[in-house]
Amino acid sequence: MQQLKVSAIPYQLGLPLDLPISHYDLLHQKQRGTVLHWEQQAESGKRWTKIRPGDPRIPEIFQADIGQDDRFITVNEFRGWRLVRQLHSLRALYVDLDDQTDLYAVLDALDD
Repeated sequence: MQQLKVSAIPYQLGLPLDLPISHYDLLHQKQRGTVLHWEQQAESGKRWTKIRPGDPRIPEIFQADIGQDDRFITVNEFRGWRLVRQLHSLRALYVDLDDQTDLYAVLDALDD
């Protein structure tokens, strides 16, 4: 398991996400479901690639992401496609706190 470090920004947890494969590894340790990888303009004409557990293309997929913009992976795992009813494994949850720049205001918004 990767070790977490403290960020240069006070009160922000720094994660070791220097490489795309690091992001995948942190989210999908012991992957059980399908992860979807999206790139803005894939050469094959496909935008989405399904990554199943143990897929031998994983290193190649994330090596190609280095230095590229507009490439994403699903943070959760699915049984095939990215639909709520197909959710297989909840790996991350995000909360959008628009216009909150103060740490205490963010904590208050979360508490509310």
